[in-house]
Amino acid sequence: MRYLHYIVIFEALIPVILGVFYYKRLRDKLSKPFLLYLSLLSILEIISLCLSLRSISNHLFYNLLDLLTIIFFTYIFWIEENKILFSLLALAFIGSFFNFLFRDPFSFKEMNYFLIYLLVGFISLLFISMSVTSKISISFDSFRFWLFSGFLITSLTTINLYIFLPRIILLDPSHVLVQYYSFFNFIISTLQYLCFSIAFLCKK
Repeated sequence: MRYLHYIVIFEALIPVILGVFYYKRLRDKLSKPFLLYLSLLSILEIISLCLSLRSISNHLFYNLLDLLTIIFFTYIFWIEENKILFSLLALAFIGSFFNFLFRDPFSFKEMNYFLIYLLVGFISLLFISMSVTSKISISFDSFRFWLFSGFLITSLTTINLYIFLPRIILLDPSHVLVQYYSFFNFIISTLQYLCFSIAFLCKK
């Protein structure tokens, strides 16, 4: 299943390439900051993969990736001037950052991961739901619909990882549970990056 990791890294680059290609046509004010976020995410993913292939812990970089995600979402609602969600996300970032900084940044921060992506998933679901019941400009052909859909899919891995990780890290790579997790993560990542790619193809 190791080859799946290579495919996921390649998938992460597809929306980045599309974002760069359509850079001058990007209209949504969140699209260019999102492209920067995805570019940094891809760099962290590549570094993590290289370390993993050398049997070196990559927890530090995945912790940084989680913090990068909460920073991006905090930025979204600062731009949108939504004080409630901005304050909630800012508090989540502060708590996650101190947990990362003062409790061994080289160990995987399960609580940070769970908190951050639970919030990301909830907020993404909220905005997609609101687009159906209100006049908010989010539709199937809009950048934001696919942006939030991608993050909603990402959040689905949260409970999966939170439940299985403590067992997975103790198992042999050939164990069926490890194989299940690798395949599940591959499917989720594929759907996530597909949504992000479609987002950059949207005209509004």
